[in-house]
Amino acid sequence: MLAGLACVWALIVVLAMAVVVSPIVPTDRAWTVSLLVTSFSLYLVIPAIIGAVLALLMRRMRWRRAAAGVALLSVLALAGAVVPWVSAAEVAAANQVPLSLSAYFGSGPALRPPTATEVYATVDGQPLRLDVREPDKPAPGAPALVFVHGGSWTGGGRNQAPGQIQWFVDRGYTVFDIEYRLSPPPRWDQQTSDVKCAIGWVAQHADRYRIDPNDITVAGVSAGANLSLLAAYTVGIGKFPPSCPVAEHPVRAVISFYGPTDTARLMADGGSPAVAGPTESRVFGGAPATAPGAYLATSPLTYVRPGLPPTLQLQGTTDHVVPHNQATMLDERLTAAGVPHHTVLLPFAEHGYNVVYGSWPSQISYGVLDQFLTTWTRENNCCTRSLR
Repeated sequence: MLAGLACVWALIVVLAMAVVVSPIVPTDRAWTVSLLVTSFSLYLVIPAIIGAVLALLMRRMRWRRAAAGVALLSVLALAGAVVPWVSAAEVAAANQVPLSLSAYFGSGPALRPPTATEVYATVDGQPLRLDVREPDKPAPGAPALVFVHGGSWTGGGRNQAPGQIQWFVDRGYTVFDIEYRLSPPPRWDQQTSDVKCAIGWVAQHADRYRIDPNDITVAGVSAGANLSLLAAYTVGIGKFPPSCPVAEHPVRAVISFYGPTDTARLMADGGSPAVAGPTESRVFGGAPATAPGAYLATSPLTYVRPGLPPTLQLQGTTDHVVPHNQATMLDERLTAAGVPHHTVLLPFAEHGYNVVYGSWPSQISYGVLDQFLTTWTRENNCCTRSLR
């Protein structure tokens, strides 16, 4: 009985740790395990304690080798709980962000129903909708945020990140949570146009929603972050015009949560073959070797130049879908171009980490977001920064 329990316990611990440190996640289920382990790493204290008890019992029964093995795994589980905490504390301190145990074990804000749901455009017979969420007491001239969901350019939808969206609303932003045309068929040359259409629609309806049309920020997660960067960086150069009859409208700032910046490199480096393979054909119409123009056009790196909007990148170092070199490549290019920006690499943060509101990476993200938004949507007087 004791031996069987110890074997099951050891298998769980080994698999959990292996998924996190593995350079690839072969299936969506493995990615989910990695997300849960990295987001709730402090809970590894529990299997560490269980393992310590099992080791003591085994030692009393003179199973010394087995006891030593279980004890070693217990130490590894404890390290899995402590090391991410310490690493997060270092990054938090560097960014002047406090960490909270109560927030870690608590739940995020509940997403309130939208103030309104609008069809911002109908393109090729497909209505494109957005949800509007206003603060409790919206002030005239409030800042606005256009939120772009992720989903590998093929899935996802509105309300994808409820805690995150509500955080912006609670901070005084009117949030426009948009949808866009999804692949397949390949829509790499249409999706950014939909985002620009939504931004233009928001600016066009500034009076209705009492927002400042000159204080619109665009933010996205994963594929949505890629589209947000493209929409912000291609204004005024004749690339990806809005897909509806609105004027192309510049944004005040752009926020990327683990967004791809070099899509060809992403297909080569991404740690999730289950995502990369189908994406090539469904989104881009082929592999980088056969459709190079699609990948060049959808890489924000292509458009970096002086004068771009301030850019915030939040990227996990253990992201198995979008490797963190995607963020560092853009960081280096923005630095060379003199574009105001801030890049934060979040230790032990998996792809989609922000869905767990109180995790260490999420707490750091919200603290950094608060600083960035205060600087760039209210004061607009900071210098270029880059923290790694």
